[in-house]
Amino acid sequence: MSMHATRSPYASTFSKHRLLLCAPVLLALAISVWVVVGTPKVYVSSASLWTDNAPPAPSALSQSDPALRTPAAQSQLYLEELLATRDFRLTVGRNSPLAAYVTAHPSSGFGPTALLSKIRHAPSVDDRLVSALGSKNVTSAAVGPEVLSISFKGPNPMVAEGTLKVLIADFVKQANQDRTARDQATLTYYKSLMDEASKAVASAQQAVASYLVTHPLSAQPDPALTPLTQAASSAEAQLVNATANYDQTFDATQLETTATLRIIDAPQPPTGPSGGKKKTALAIVAGLFAGAVVSVVGLALLTGKATASARPQEPTADESVSPNGSGADADVITMESVLSEVGRPKMSQP
Repeated sequence: MSMHATRSPYASTFSKHRLLLCAPVLLALAISVWVVVGTPKVYVSSASLWTDNAPPAPSALSQSDPALRTPAAQSQLYLEELLATRDFRLTVGRNSPLAAYVTAHPSSGFGPTALLSKIRHAPSVDDRLVSALGSKNVTSAAVGPEVLSISFKGPNPMVAEGTLKVLIADFVKQANQDRTARDQATLTYYKSLMDEASKAVASAQQAVASYLVTHPLSAQPDPALTPLTQAASSAEAQLVNATANYDQTFDATQLETTATLRIIDAPQPPTGPSGGKKKTALAIVAGLFAGAVVSVVGLALLTGKATASARPQEPTADESVSPNGSGADADVITMESVLSEVGRPKMSQP
C-alpha cells in the first residue's frame, strides 16, 4: 500500500491549508510581543514598618492569643481603607513625584491598552493619579505581628521610591491624626460623665444637708435619711469611676507622643524592572498556546468538512434501481405501462 493511501486526513488538510492554519499562531505571537514591548516597564520599591499597640495597652510582644488581630494586621487594614478613598490617593499623588510624571507622560506605552485609551476619552490627571495608586500598584502584607511591608510599582526607580516615601509619611500622619481625634473625643466623653457625676454628688450632698437641718441626728436610725445617703454614695462612686477613666485616657494621650508606627526599612530606588524576562516568556508562551488552540480547532473543522464531502452518498429507497429502469421515474413508467396493458382489449386467438 502506498504512503498516500495511508496518509492521515489531518495531515492532508494541513498540507492544503498550511498558511491558513499557521496564521493564528503567528498572529497570536505577534500580539503577545506587541503587548510586552508596548507595555511600560514597572519598578517596585518596598519598605517595612514597625507597629505596636498604643500605650497604655500591652505590647503585642506579650500577647499570645491567636484570636486577637495583630498590630501589623490592624495597620494593614487601616491602610487599605485609606487607599479605598479617592481623597487619600489624590493627596499622596499630588505630594509625590508621581504627579509630575503623569502630567509629562499623558499615555502609558504604545500597547493595545494605550491605543484603546487614546481612542476613548482621555482621563484627567487626577483620574490617572487615583488609578496609579490602586490595589494593582500598592500592595501591603503583615509579615509578622509587628512588621508591615508596603510596596509600590512605579514607572521608573525615582518615581517608585519617592511616591512610596510620601505614601508612608501620609499614612503615618493620618493614623496619628485619627488616633488623636479619637482620644480627644474619648476625653470629651469622660469629661461630660465626670461633670454630670460631680453635679449629682453636689445635689445628693445638698439633699442630705438640707434634711439634717430640719431633722437633726438622733440615736434612732432615720428611715428617711437612708435613701438620701445611699444616693450620695452612689453619685460619689460614679464620680470616682468617671474621674479614673478620664485620667487614664489623658495619661494615654500624653504617652502617645512616641509614634506607634516607625520605619524599619526605608524605601530604596529599585535596581531594575520587575519581572521583565519572566513576563516576556509567559506572554510568548501564552500567545503560542492561544494560537495553537485556534489552529487545532480550525484543523478539526476543515478535516471534518473535507471528510464529509468526500464520502460517497448511499442511494435512498426511492432512488433504488428497478428491473425496468432506475429511480422513481422508472417506477412511474412501469405502472403506466401496466395500466395500459390492463385496459387494452385482448386479441382472440385463432
